[in-house]
Amino acid sequence: MCSVNVDSDTSIEAAVQHFESKSKDMIVETDLLLDICKQAQDEEEIANEKRLAEAIAAVTASLSDKAALVRRLAAESVNKAESNGGNGNGNANRCLWHGQMATTNAELTPPKAAAVTDKLNRSGKEASMPVNGSEYVDTPETLDKKLAYVAQLLRKAQGDTVVYSGAGLSTASGIKDYASVAGDSIVRKNYGTSEAAGSRLDLKPSLGHHAVAALWKKKMVGHWVNQNHDRLSQKAGFPQEKLIEIHGAWGDHKNPVASFNDALRRDLLEWLWELCEAGPKVCLVLGSSLCGMNADQIVEASEDVVIIGTGPTPYDERCSVRIWGLLDDVLSRLYTRHVCADEKVAANKKLPNPECLSRGQAWVRQHPSCRYHTPVRKAGTVVTSTKRDTSSDILESSATAQTQVQEQPKVKAVDAEQ
Repeated sequence: MCSVNVDSDTSIEAAVQHFESKSKDMIVETDLLLDICKQAQDEEEIANEKRLAEAIAAVTASLSDKAALVRRLAAESVNKAESNGGNGNGNANRCLWHGQMATTNAELTPPKAAAVTDKLNRSGKEASMPVNGSEYVDTPETLDKKLAYVAQLLRKAQGDTVVYSGAGLSTASGIKDYASVAGDSIVRKNYGTSEAAGSRLDLKPSLGHHAVAALWKKKMVGHWVNQNHDRLSQKAGFPQEKLIEIHGAWGDHKNPVASFNDALRRDLLEWLWELCEAGPKVCLVLGSSLCGMNADQIVEASEDVVIIGTGPTPYDERCSVRIWGLLDDVLSRLYTRHVCADEKVAANKKLPNPECLSRGQAWVRQHPSCRYHTPVRKAGTVVTSTKRDTSSDILESSATAQTQVQEQPKVKAVDAEQ
């Protein structure tokens, strides 16, 4: 077994680095994790027996997950201590809760735990980078500070923003996801709220879908890379010509749903690569756990990344802004209170946007039961990229990729969010 001496001078960050430096196959002593958690409480004078017990239970999870959970517990302790007037440098840990925005804004407070579990959000068979499946929600005050900054990023990007969505965006429409594993999940409480008349093909878009369509209408979003198959984006009025249904779609014989390890459609993958090569100014990640999908490369390629959802992701510390909450709540607040803050006509702040709603209704009439067969897209620029079908490939710099598209092997989906 691995053993480390923990004294009063040992920092939580050093302990986490120790965990992360070891192989996933190593067994970490339960007493070590207990000592580290107790140390965090003693140093910051914060007694939280419930979280301590949860940390001990996490010993049964993978080594990488244990390290992430300890880091989050430490970050929460440091932030609470700082908010109570304590001393200490909390920037590194605070970035796990807020992204890099935390380095320039000391007023942000950590989110509240809404559902706690020691389970991983995905199995190793489904994804290469699973993380803890607990759920968190930002306080209203911190949420508004973050959303005000996101609105600034969107305006500055002038439409060079890509939306990258996962299953969490569609749960409010009644579609279950894989990643909501907590027993008291707030995401699962949204299941079944759709007005659909019994068929998944009749599902209606959520406020989150309508918000993205409205952002496109305001020329703040240029493209949408959608991992979901539900076609709720088109029903919300988002234009098909700006949409990459990278994992396939219901009712589409030319772009059928891609299951685990299925190949992605070549022309759509090349379109994704073109976006990555261009390097979007902003990427809005909506409801994706970012646990190793092929399409996650769009996150690495973007200048500023905003991650919105209830659960942790492997990118939380490195992204520009990390927002915790249900997608409908966060996106509707972003649009009505921040994007449309200077709008004089109250009706223009409401969702759905009337023109987008009309466009979406027309799409439904023209394509009953989601029947639309995505035509083959003509190739744009030649993409210089290597095969990217695992998390290690996703993290690879495009500067090292020199293989032309036509020379690349068939690339697999790795996984689909829904």
